[in-house]
Amino acid sequence: MGLTPVYSESTEFPVRHDLPAVDSCYAAVESASDVMILVLGMRYGSVDANGRSVTHNEYVQAKAAGIPVLVLVDKQVLDLIPIVERNPEVDLSDKVDDMRVFDFVNGLLAEDRKWVFAYSKLEDVEGIVVDQLAILFGECLHLYKQLGESADASLLALMGPASRRVYLGHSELWEYELFESLLFEYFAASDLKFKELEVKYGYGREVLDIDEDDPDIAAAVLEFRSSSRRVLHLLHNWSVLIGGALNDALGAPGVAGEGSKLVFTARRLADLYGEFLEEYNRIARYERVESLAPLTLAYTNMLSPGLEYMGDTPSLWQERVEMIRDALATGTKSIDLSFTIPAVEGDDFGLELNRLAAAFGV
Repeated sequence: MGLTPVYSESTEFPVRHDLPAVDSCYAAVESASDVMILVLGMRYGSVDANGRSVTHNEYVQAKAAGIPVLVLVDKQVLDLIPIVERNPEVDLSDKVDDMRVFDFVNGLLAEDRKWVFAYSKLEDVEGIVVDQLAILFGECLHLYKQLGESADASLLALMGPASRRVYLGHSELWEYELFESLLFEYFAASDLKFKELEVKYGYGREVLDIDEDDPDIAAAVLEFRSSSRRVLHLLHNWSVLIGGALNDALGAPGVAGEGSKLVFTARRLADLYGEFLEEYNRIARYERVESLAPLTLAYTNMLSPGLEYMGDTPSLWQERVEMIRDALATGTKSIDLSFTIPAVEGDDFGLELNRLAAAFGV
């Protein structure tokens, strides 16, 4: 059909020489494949260290990467599944090499809700693959036409695969679902995750060169004061995005939302979370200075609820999307989608800051 099969027996297989052989297969799924054709027979296959077969792991990799998967299962395996369900202890070693093949297929049928095609011979596989690739090609042409009409190529370039599908699919709740997908993508950025780990492990990149004398402590007290002002500014920007930009991006009831504004809002929220983490990490290092330890504790206690709320933003919005779906299903007319960061409780921090300021003449 003019397509390029990617299979490990080929001399053109994209081997990663820095990886073990099996890991090269996993890497090739995401880096070299546009579609996965998963053909399952009576063999589960060789099992990797995580307890799943290599084929099973390749499927998981494809699913995580958003790659379309066409599933074909030997009819003999499908016919045996009811027997296994009625009698889990049945011995089918003369039929299959590993009973986990049934768990794999059941997962496809139930958990992943994949459409599974049954085959009995090679000709069945060929016919199914040709027909389904033609259907997939038609879907791609439809999306291509949509893209051409919307002239949103530059906007789609800012989205991951999941967000692109939501945006082009334009379901009933596409604005809410797109914002959810964008949040998960932007908040999963590696630099944000590293900053979260810095908070968790108290890691500081800069050397803290400070002595327990008046000038250094006084300068640190001023830095705490400046940091608290920066944090309040970040929180103000957060409120502006949630209360203003997000409402505009979602659109009024009955009015379509705007993809560019949703991208802007999600990216800026992720940016603010990163700046908040950076500020937290920068000040938290003062806990190693004895005279500043109580002030540092008051500061981090003040910021922690907001920081945790910010980090949970994707999951919190996902809950709100589910609330909307439930409301539509039950005919509920009004729901509360409040999405507000906890108020900063700064009394302990203010008292400690004033105490040190007075003590050191700041």
